[in-house]
Amino acid sequence: ANTENFKVYFTGANTVKSDEGEGMIGVTTTNGSTTATVDFNEALGLDTVNEKAHVILEIENGSQDIDAESVKVTANAVDTDIFDFDAVMCDAQGNEITGENPVESGAKTYVKVSVELKTSPTDTATATTTVTLTATPKANV
Repeated sequence: ANTENFKVYFTGANTVKSDEGEGMIGVTTTNGSTTATVDFNEALGLDTVNEKAHVILEIENGSQDIDAESVKVTANAVDTDIFDFDAVMCDAQGNEITGENPVESGAKTYVKVSVELKTSPTDTATATTTVTLTATPKANV
């Protein structure tokens, strides 16, 4: 797709954040970017196996007249032996959206980025993930 005409990106807005633990979840992204970094390190003090945390990020189809046939987000991380990271398309309240997830021009969708502690670390572990947004334009017919 021509990036001049088809623009689907993170808005930089974070909606619902996990209620578990203490502190804030750090999110680094700028409006218009297709990547975001989510830092769970300072937030929750994840120290119990199976403990979870999440944040919901807002995505906008900023195209003037091109709908997105689908929007997908993937989570890439380090320390995957210690943490499970996931990125699931959802509504503003965090309810999962299944299927292709079309997004009309000017509309918004959301992604729930989650982390779960799989095993207790013996050393300092990094609970940070980079999420990458991929959108497919709807074909003109």
